[in-house]
Formats: sequence, structure tokens, C-alpha cells
Amino acid sequence: MKRSIIFLVLALMSLGVKAVPEYPISIVTSVCSEATIRANFPQALATAAFPLVLDDDGWMSGGSRELSHGFVESDLKDLERLLKAIKSQGTSYVYFALAPPRTLEKGKLIHGEYSNRETLKNAYLSLLSRLNDVGFLTSDLSKDMNTASPSFYFKRDTHWRPEGAKISAKNISDALSENNILNDIPLHSVESFINGYNIQSSDFFNQVMQDICGYKLPTEHAPNYESTPDVDADIFGDSLTPDISLIGTSYSENENYHFANFLRGYLQRDIVNHSISGGGEYGAWFNFFSNKSEDSTPPKIIIWELPSYSHPARYKHLRQIIPLVNNGCQTSESIAEITDTVTEKGKKEFIFDPALFGFKASELVMDIQSDDPQATSLSFRVWFDSGFYYDFTIDVIDADTADGRFVFELANKEWDYRGNILAIDLLSAAYSSTSTPLSLTGNVCLNAFRG
Repeated sequence: MKRSIIFLVLALMSLGVKAVPEYPISIVTSVCSEATIRANFPQALATAAFPLVLDDDGWMSGGSRELSHGFVESDLKDLERLLKAIKSQGTSYVYFALAPPRTLEKGKLIHGEYSNRETLKNAYLSLLSRLNDVGFLTSDLSKDMNTASPSFYFKRDTHWRPEGAKISAKNISDALSENNILNDIPLHSVESFINGYNIQSSDFFNQVMQDICGYKLPTEHAPNYESTPDVDADIFGDSLTPDISLIGTSYSENENYHFANFLRGYLQRDIVNHSISGGGEYGAWFNFFSNKSEDSTPPKIIIWELPSYSHPARYKHLRQIIPLVNNGCQTSESIAEITDTVTEKGKKEFIFDPALFGFKASELVMDIQSDDPQATSLSFRVWFDSGFYYDFTIDVIDADTADGRFVFELANKEWDYRGNILAIDLLSAAYSSTSTPLSLTGNVCLNAFRG
């Protein structure tokens, strides 16, 4: 019997040797030549990922992923108007959590726009200073960045790791704990702990390399954090909305990074998270204002999280967000009413009403509701009594939460020198049907936050 078993084992071993597959292995040390040609990148990826670069330790970068350079004085004035509008509703503080540039981490400046760490750090601090001058609370979130282990950011993605989110939450808590800002907000204890190591990076740069070059590096993993709720608060506390709101991007919305719960833990206060993924600078604000009821209590503190390369002061978006602070024209007296239809490319005179003749464009807000929730943009021409006109397009801020409503300022005060309003043309509309006209109804009202 023993002899037959030995023969069987030997036979199986012999078969096994012949069946062992062989795989060619090559070490990836650079991106392919195709990734160095901008034309090979889809338009949507070109800005975000070109030029795509792979450093010696597997760190990838690409696109304009360091700092926003677009702040001009008029932008900051409009951003200040937004802040004043928010505070007028009862919010005491808005903390601007501007995540530090990725390339600040461990000197990853070889292929960035900045030649050395000190220059980039100073540029980041300068941005924070300008936001602080506007009236936001800020602090340097690059502090202790290089203490994160294994790293603050994922090597091949744009997002921070849980370790980076945790350091940032601690930094924000320290800043808000100063000057007794948190004293009047009820305590709420949350503890976080690691349960496994199965969180995967979303692998943005790595996936771009896969799409263009046909190969990629291994997907990074991170610890899976979970949190224990404050049981006493849940049982004995009331059901009031928390006094702190988090408004941010996927950095804050994605549970994989655990940022919101790290904040709860360090602040020892509860927060409500209005963040959304893929909404850009203002998608979460749109979500916040759209879901606000008339009798809701405004948060005492708002934490506004954005990546460092974001541009939070684009008037294209601010002109929509500012009037939403008090729900457009829904609670304001109407100066002129709108009822009309339009086709996709049908230019037409939209408003010619003597009631508007005495106003500057910056004094007016339009609040338009279309009958198509999938309508994505409206293009207008504003005529001034000086004979001058200017064209602009209103695009929905977040297509996923769009409901066919368009609320916007006609202009900011930079346009006041052109004179008073004469007429408004509707140049085109983008919506779901190419055969059925789009119906529009709405109002024109005074801009409560013109500044």
C-alpha cells in the first residue's frame, strides 16, 4: 500500500512540473512614449493628467495638480460676497480646509511647476493668507504632512490616504479649538479603529497609464477605518441637526478616507456631511442650499474642504451659488415674470420689460424653472442702454442633482459701467429633447447680496 501511494505522489509531482505556467515579468520604470503626447489624451483627461509622469518609487503625477493660480481681485470680491451672504443667514464661521499640494509630500517636485519645496510651500501659504483676508478661517494643512506613514496621499491617485485625512482632521480641530469657537456646541464622542487593510485607491493616474500604455502598477491599499458612535448621545440626546456642517469633495464624501469621522473624533462634536463626489468646487454647496428647508437652523460652523488645485472663486459658479443662499427669488418680491418656450438653437428676445430699465445687471437675479429636469445649460445675451451687450452661459453645477432650475446673477458689479439693463435675449438651451420646445417660467428679483 505504501509503495502505491509513493508511486501516485511521484506521478502527480511529475504532472505538476509540466503544468507550471511561465509568466514574463518586466519592471515598469517609466510611462510609454504615447503618454508623452497630448493628442493621445481625451480632452477630459488632458487637463487632469497630461503630462503623465512616473517617478522612481512608483509615485505618479500629471496635469495641473499643485495650486490654483487663478485668483484675481474681482474673484476674491465675489468670494467675499458669498461668505458675507452665508454669515447673514446665521453661520458664525466658515473654515476653508484647502488640502496641501500633492507634490509637497516628500519632495515630489521633480516634474511639477515649482522648482523647490520652499517656493511651493510659500505659494500655498500665500493662498491661505488671501482666503484669510477675505474672512475665512484657515490653517496650514501641510503641517506634519511628512509624518504620515506610509504616505499622506496615494502614490498613484489624486486623493489623500486615510492617514492624510487623519492628520488634516487633527490640524483642523486644533485650529477650531482656538478662541473658544467650539465651546457652545454639544460634545459628541466618536472613536475610530482599524478593521482590516482592504481599502483600494481609486488609482486615477494608474488607470490613465493603463488606458494609454496598456499596463499599470499594482493598486495601492490602505487600512479600513470604522467608528463607534457616541451611544449616550444617540440614546439621550435630541435629534437636532448638528451645529457643524462639512461641505466638500470626494476627499470628504468617500468613506474610504474616513475624513468626516476623523473630524468628529478630534472635534468631539457631531457634524453633518453634505459633501459629494464629482461636483467640483460648488457641487456640495448646491446640494447644501437645495436641501435647506425654510425652518432649518443654519450651522454655526461650516468646514469647506477643497483640493489645493481647485479654483473656488470662479464667477461662473459664484453667480449661481450666491443667490441660492436665500433661495433665489422664491422669497423675494418679483420685479418681472418669465413665461416662454425655446428650442435648442432658437435665439429670441426673452425679456423686454420697462420694469427692468432702471437697474444695473448686478442688481438683478433670475430664477428660472424649466419643464425638463435634464436641462443642462441656458445661454443669454444681456443688452445695456449704452448699446453694449455681453453673452454668457449658465451650466448646471452638478448634473447628478440637477432639477431643471437655473438661479443666477445677471452680472457682478464689474459690469455696472456699461449702463442699465435694456433687454435679455435667450440664445440657446441644452436639454434632453431635440424636437420639443423647452418651457421656462420664473422671475427676476433684486440681488440681496450684490455687495
